[in-house]
Amino acid sequence: MWRMPDRLDFVPEDGILAGIGKLHAALFCQLQQLCLALHERAINSKFSKELLLSQLAITLGNLLHRLEFISTDFRHMQLTVRETQRVFLELTALLDYYDHFCSVFLLEESSTPTQTYPPTIAKVMGAFTTDLTVCDRFFRAGIPIWLVRPFTVLSSARVRALAPVQMPGDSTPLSPAIYPSYPTIYCGIGDHLDKYRAIASHVQHYLQYPNPFRSIRAEPSIVPPSRDMVPKRETRKQLYSPCRFILQ
Repeated sequence: MWRMPDRLDFVPEDGILAGIGKLHAALFCQLQQLCLALHERAINSKFSKELLLSQLAITLGNLLHRLEFISTDFRHMQLTVRETQRVFLELTALLDYYDHFCSVFLLEESSTPTQTYPPTIAKVMGAFTTDLTVCDRFFRAGIPIWLVRPFTVLSSARVRALAPVQMPGDSTPLSPAIYPSYPTIYCGIGDHLDKYRAIASHVQHYLQYPNPFRSIRAEPSIVPPSRDMVPKRETRKQLYSPCRFILQ
């Protein structure tokens, strides 16, 4: 699912334009099978009516449709695959949240504060928080959580036990992408809602093409002279002269 297509995965088409093609059929079928299984899970979920979940499921289907039927250059094919992978990951995380954690949080609200729950079976990365309530809820739900506290309260911190650092099996590079490079779609605080709105807006814009009618302006024809100065034949020709459209 997370493979980045290279030149060998790009199949050029024989046509007028050079450098236009699609993702290799074998790789697309593998990608499609994983996405369709996730899409089936989304529409069969009891939370399928949730707005964000349904939007992500529709977007995932649109991206697959673009990869299957629309020919692009190699660069745009890579970007489409990357967007498909990102939406796949976001939809998986949202479904895991609804299926595994919502019920735990609802149970936790009706339970005693000392009750704990077994760790969830979902594979999650966890979260950082500065909120003690969020930290308590996530810890009791079995979700990895890191409580970030200011240095000024270090004197009041009590270390009850030392534990070895758990290293992840995989790593996620957080440095700026070099190849292929991507445009910046958001600058600001990482945990702000505007970040996710910018991501959603970028995906919707990415699935659209420029509207050609927005680059056309109507230019009225030259005002004809009065009828007294022009013969009848010329008057009829000028009265019914259409507007001219100029492409910018």
